[in-house]
Amino acid sequence: MPPRNWPRVAPSARSSTRRGCSPPEQGSHWPHGAGRAVLDLRAARHGGAGHGRQGPGQARGAVATRTVSRAGPAAPETAWERYARPALWPRWAPHIRRVETDADRIAPGVRGRVFSYAGMRVRFAVERVDESRRMWTWRVALGPLVLRLCHEVTAAPGGGSGTRLTVSGPLPVVVLYRPVAAWALGRLVARER
Repeated sequence: MPPRNWPRVAPSARSSTRRGCSPPEQGSHWPHGAGRAVLDLRAARHGGAGHGRQGPGQARGAVATRTVSRAGPAAPETAWERYARPALWPRWAPHIRRVETDADRIAPGVRGRVFSYAGMRVRFAVERVDESRRMWTWRVALGPLVLRLCHEVTAAPGGGSGTRLTVSGPLPVVVLYRPVAAWALGRLVARER
């Protein structure tokens, strides 16, 4: 189970009306200052605010945002259920061995750990979920490395589904994670085996 010191999602984030998967604009709210850390780090590259020491759990170095999209024959409802139920993640995400969480479905504030085949244990906290739009955002942390991932599932033209992942975090981690994410997303929207 997640450590007791893992931050909870602020109640105001649970009722957020923000749409889409992009980082919030300056002044909007992401829980626990994480959004500010991303914005401040971008400014730090140009000598602006955020230059200097980082607080615990905040990303360090250059921050990148990348998007990966895939389409496949699975119905949008099927692809969404594969996201919405953490117990199903190892079935379509080849890098996930198992998931520990007390929740049957993702919801704002749900926390847990993902265990990879590479031996890594990654803490996570779900920040936002919009079931009607089949969209959710979560934060994952491995030591000082923090990624924010926003997932969307849509109906694909001509049938099937499309999925898009927008991931933000330290540049090297985002670049290395991209091919793994593309592989997993292809399996997410594939037919049931």
